[in-house]
Amino acid sequence: AGDGGVRDLSMPGRSGLDLLQRCTHRWPGLRVLVFSMHDSPAMVMQALRAGAAGFVTKSSAPELLVQALRRVAAGEQAVLSPDIAHAARAPAALAPHEALSPREFEVLHGLVQGLAVDDIAQRLHLSAKTVANYQTLVRQKLGVATAVELLRYAQQHRLFVA
Repeated sequence: AGDGGVRDLSMPGRSGLDLLQRCTHRWPGLRVLVFSMHDSPAMVMQALRAGAAGFVTKSSAPELLVQALRRVAAGEQAVLSPDIAHAARAPAALAPHEALSPREFEVLHGLVQGLAVDDIAQRLHLSAKTVANYQTLVRQKLGVATAVELLRYAQQHRLFVA
């Protein structure tokens, strides 16, 4: 493996957070900069928890991407593009979604997109029963009972804004 890489979290047929976590676990010295359309603080925090060294949005100027790549390669941690740095670092009370594991967060993302459990299972390479269990855990942790409440929670907390 190389010393670093650039990764998008939204890739068809694969969980970007899961792949990020697997790669950084397998190659502990790997430095990964996430380059994503997602700009929600929750997504940034999930990526950093999964092992990302930095996070830059696709709306950032090209020179900011180059600068972030250099900073990550130099060993800096939590390199964030200016458009998300303030929101991601702002002090806030711990929200229930911040306690979700990366896998639970991926399942939540699929549910908010309106995907069926079977579709999420296929996307994440899991059984439908496993995804259904994650769905139950996510709803319990977020304190919601229905799909509508789950969607409302995600919207209120700006979890998946692009």
